[in-house]
Amino acid sequence: MATKRLSMRQLREVLLLRLNAQLSLRQIKASLRLSLGAVQKVTSKAEALGLNWELIEQLNDQQLASQFYPEADTRQSNQFKLPDWVEVLQELKRKGMTMHLNLPISTIKMSVRGLISTTLPRRYS
Repeated sequence: MATKRLSMRQLREVLLLRLNAQLSLRQIKASLRLSLGAVQKVTSKAEALGLNWELIEQLNDQQLASQFYPEADTRQSNQFKLPDWVEVLQELKRKGMTMHLNLPISTIKMSVRGLISTTLPRRYS
């Protein structure tokens, strides 16, 4: 069974701690709560690619993902595309309109993860 790949944040943190802070694999494992095998795979792949921290800092997430996961599809998904918040706010001003009546089901699912509650006030308050 295929293992779940690390998020870009986790990947960058492993590389930062190994290449910049010079921590051991076990220290990184304990710090990030990852398996030793996952940490070892990332660091050995970085060594095989000849990457150093200065190079990694210059790469964006898509470029870094293509280095570590060359067979993976790194295009961004439109499955959870954010709605047009200006239009949502205009709709919510109508009497009797609620966020659950206004937004599509996929967006409501994102709200369970806290995306709407944190994104809406920050962008349009």
